[in-house]
Amino acid sequence: MSSPGTNSEEDSSSHLPSLSPYPTFLRKLTRKNNWDNPLRDCDPQKASKVFVGTDNVTSVYLVHDDIELRRIAVAMNQYRGSMTEKVDLLPIRPSELDEIGVLPQQTPSDLSCNLAKKLHHDLELDEQAAVALSRVLIEAQREVTRWTTGSVSKALTVSREEGCFSVNPESRSCACGGQR
Repeated sequence: MSSPGTNSEEDSSSHLPSLSPYPTFLRKLTRKNNWDNPLRDCDPQKASKVFVGTDNVTSVYLVHDDIELRRIAVAMNQYRGSMTEKVDLLPIRPSELDEIGVLPQQTPSDLSCNLAKKLHHDLELDEQAAVALSRVLIEAQREVTRWTTGSVSKALTVSREEGCFSVNPESRSCACGGQR
């Protein structure tokens, strides 16, 4: 079964971060230490702060393979000062959300990438649920996956070639299937 962001061509972006096994949800972090320090200290209360969102809604992306991961990592920089800023991602397995009774709701993102819009989900996490999720992830010793500026730069080159709307505002079509 093919996933939404996969095409028949082999991904030419070898040696980029991977999150196997898939599928997995990704939470973008503003600072890696916001997760690393509570993970080291086994402090789910402090770790839960990475899930604080407006009205208890936390934004995540569901990816099914390395190609989708690359496309989401690039798209996340769309509104930042530089398209090659590092991206820190906290992986969350669907089973971990099931374990705490949280059901992801598919909602469109505000990114230009059509694939990102399809893969975006909201998690309704009150303080208790955020702490519970943090506890599950700490018990799993879940680490942040960092896309360095070098990794993002490599991925950006591929995304430009594919016509990604996040990096090519004038593009008429993208390899992920997006059309304008």
